[in-house]
Amino acid sequence: MTDNISRLFLLAVSLILFSGCAEGMFWKTGYLSPWARQQWTAEEAIAPTAFARREKMEEVVATALDGSEESQEKASEYLTEIVNNDPILLMRIEATRLLGDLPTETAAVTLQAAAKDREVEIRQAAVRSLSKLKGELAAEILVQVAQSDSDVDVRLAATRALANFPGSSTTRALANVIKDPNPALQLRAAEALVEITDEDFGNDIAAWQTYLADLNEEGEPAKDRTAKEGDEPLLPKFR
Repeated sequence: MTDNISRLFLLAVSLILFSGCAEGMFWKTGYLSPWARQQWTAEEAIAPTAFARREKMEEVVATALDGSEESQEKASEYLTEIVNNDPILLMRIEATRLLGDLPTETAAVTLQAAAKDREVEIRQAAVRSLSKLKGELAAEILVQVAQSDSDVDVRLAATRALANFPGSSTTRALANVIKDPNPALQLRAAEALVEITDEDFGNDIAAWQTYLADLNEEGEPAKDRTAKEGDEPLLPKFR
């Protein structure tokens, strides 16, 4: 499995470097185009270098996880530097992905910023890492992303990740997402709700919306609610 991932990574780097796009040989890094117009022989050495850098990042994280909290913090700082300042987008994506393996405050804070990055790919990687990192801060960030990110794929990833964070705030966030006019977001919210509630209405969005409308502030069914004059009748809940 690791060998396959490594080969795919090397292939991705090669495609990015040799794509010949108008912005230069590096994907989404057109400001490097003067350098990128060098001889093909010079460019061919870059892909293995990127591959070696990825291996080093993975080695740093693996070593830190076998070590002390201090070593994990240093590894987080090392990856944070790459996420914040590396000129190559693919390296930033990889560092963002690996931060999810490090249960440190630095990792969480860096991922919080990465979840607002201008690059969609960085935000997607941040969402995946936050889903592994767990914790209250991770949940808060994912709630915000699921409800407000400008890219639907990022919102879909965050909505899926919320299934790992049961709680009233998550339920309320999913109640907002399931109202979105995008059917894909509605279905993803329904899937997450199956994981964090005691209900399973499948893909019946209307049934989910009825259920969610009858929750109290704690995200629990308002079982003691009594109908008042003028209230709209509640629709039955279907399984």
